[in-house]
Amino acid sequence: MRSEKLEMFPDDTDRLMDTEEVRLRLGVVDKGTVFALINSEELPSLRMGRRVLVRKVTFNKFLADHEGQDLRELAKQTGE
Repeated sequence: MRSEKLEMFPDDTDRLMDTEEVRLRLGVVDKGTVFALINSEELPSLRMGRRVLVRKVTFNKFLADHEGQDLRELAKQTGE
């Protein structure tokens, strides 16, 4: 019986990003803004132990859904 090797293709659109990369991509200084968006579930995330990760495809959808909005204000509103 011949085993088939599953060929994996790089797919940058659905990789996992840590909160530091999310912060840099949003262009915010305060990491608290990222965590406020995540904790409010405005920005869905995954947890692996203590690590908080965001799928890039989810991040891109989040940006499209909030086009034109001030994300710092959104983070403040969700933190209330």
